[in-house]
Amino acid sequence: MMEQPLPPDSDLLVHSDVCWPAVDVALVVVSGEIDLGTAPQLVAAITGPLRSLPRVLVVDLRPVRFLGVAGLNALTESRATAAAHGVTVRIVTGGQGWLERPIQLCGLSDVLPGYQTVDHALETD
Repeated sequence: MMEQPLPPDSDLLVHSDVCWPAVDVALVVVSGEIDLGTAPQLVAAITGPLRSLPRVLVVDLRPVRFLGVAGLNALTESRATAAAHGVTVRIVTGGQGWLERPIQLCGLSDVLPGYQTVDHALETD
């Protein structure tokens, strides 16, 4: 008897929503778990809005449940792509230590500055 493959666990996928709170500002809200398997989805979610050339791209990671090293690499890669287009990336961590600590430990605080709220990230200039 052949075994049927298990359906993918949708809770482990990266989900993202994009909105435009201002003409030149894109907001990407990401949820799920960001690991080696889902990091390409994160890159696509962040770099997709770059086609419209926003001035600022805010990435809200507060709904994320896990951020692995591949996720950090995806964030830095996406930030570099955005910078090449003249777009500033701001990461919303909500002050969650488990999100902020890996960024700090990897020396990425200057590259991936963390903001407490989306409003704070949108207000900063």
